[in-house]
Amino acid sequence: MPTESTPVVKPQIFHLDKWMDRAALLVVLIFLVSGILTLPRYGLTWDEGLGNVFFGERYYFYLTTFQEKYLDVRTNLAATRDLPLDLFLSPYREHPYVYPPLADTVSAASMHLLSYNLKWMDPVDAFHLPKVLLSTLFLWVLYRFFARRAGRPAALLGLLFLSLSPRFWGEMHFNPKDIPETVFFGLTVMA
Repeated sequence: MPTESTPVVKPQIFHLDKWMDRAALLVVLIFLVSGILTLPRYGLTWDEGLGNVFFGERYYFYLTTFQEKYLDVRTNLAATRDLPLDLFLSPYREHPYVYPPLADTVSAASMHLLSYNLKWMDPVDAFHLPKVLLSTLFLWVLYRFFARRAGRPAALLGLLFLSLSPRFWGEMHFNPKDIPETVFFGLTVMA
């Protein structure tokens, strides 16, 4: 019979918690690497061609130069700057309220940094990269949130289901609105 001076030792047979955390991290890392490697298989979507890239570049140029000409939708940026993607002919160029400015601006910044300046990626792939990074971050935060509340096994299972969901996977590559909104709303609910 243990006395007060005798420490109670709990048996640790499998270290299941650490194993599940490592398994979750491995799933998230595989998701990230495979998401980046498959970027070239996804092209520009209809929405992106009609307005997301168009307005994202304008907001990016405005925020980096503070020149109001970039907010004028009648200015053809491809004519004033050396831009490979000329999307000036879009019929939606006078409807900025249709396109989310934050996600498009971050994507345009990624496109200009990683493609046009550093020449590491294709412009369309660089435009899509922030959504892959955002989705990956969301998976990790989601796992950590539910591991504390629902338990690690349920959180790991949920992580696997979401990371292998064809809809989430496809949307992550080229949907300029739904993935940022999903992450924003998900983080808001978790907060």
